[in-house]
Amino acid sequence: MGPDCPHWVYTPFHTICSGGHYTASATIQDTMIGLIHTFMLDSFISNTNHTPTRILLCRLASFYYQGLVKKKYNKHEIAHAHLLDVENFSSVIDLMSFCNLIIFINVLDFKTYMYNKYIAANNVKELSHERLAAIEAFDFNAVVPKDRMRYQHARGQAYALIDWLFKSVNIIDKQTKQPVKDPRTSLWIPYISQQASALLAYRNKAEEAKLKGAPGCTPATLKRQILLCFQDSLLEDFVNDAIELEHEVFTFLEPHRYEATR
Repeated sequence: MGPDCPHWVYTPFHTICSGGHYTASATIQDTMIGLIHTFMLDSFISNTNHTPTRILLCRLASFYYQGLVKKKYNKHEIAHAHLLDVENFSSVIDLMSFCNLIIFINVLDFKTYMYNKYIAANNVKELSHERLAAIEAFDFNAVVPKDRMRYQHARGQAYALIDWLFKSVNIIDKQTKQPVKDPRTSLWIPYISQQASALLAYRNKAEEAKLKGAPGCTPATLKRQILLCFQDSLLEDFVNDAIELEHEVFTFLEPHRYEATR
């Protein structure tokens, strides 16, 4: 059963069921979409947000980094078969999507919007101005220091993967039959900016429909976390411009226009 498949368990008598989740490179775009839906709609569509998934994604970032950037695995090793094959543009989109997901890992973590276990989302207004100022200044939340460092490390690997990708792969525009100049700027930056905008548009629509997502996550707090991702970076202006356009699509807009060669 692939990612995002609705499923139920029915038994004719009381039963203890066990199961697991497998993240595959070939379906990583579907995994990304599923995590976004779960974050935005929470219990409306799922009975769990699978907290350990974030750790697994960080491990996967390390695996891709070691395998693709550092070339740790040769073609005869079993691990090599699990790496993304960037010989085609579909796999290029897969890798870009995965890197975007890692860059947004704090944004899509439920704990980012929980100030701590003693403060419920509905009593934040009761906090003192000093406490709220500290939360604003230091991005204080329920993500423990160990996970913060894990996320920082994974984001660094995601940016390194993006850098490696466009130095290792030639992207051809099928319409012009010419190589795409600076695909990082012309393809990836618009893609991640579009997704940043779509996240905020999704949250706004869910709010209007009175559908609760991650506790404590509002359009305002979500926008703040998105902007923190790109603060003082080369992507900051691109993301701000995309947010103004209010994109609503998470997938790459022209997947069949390009081809990839190495």
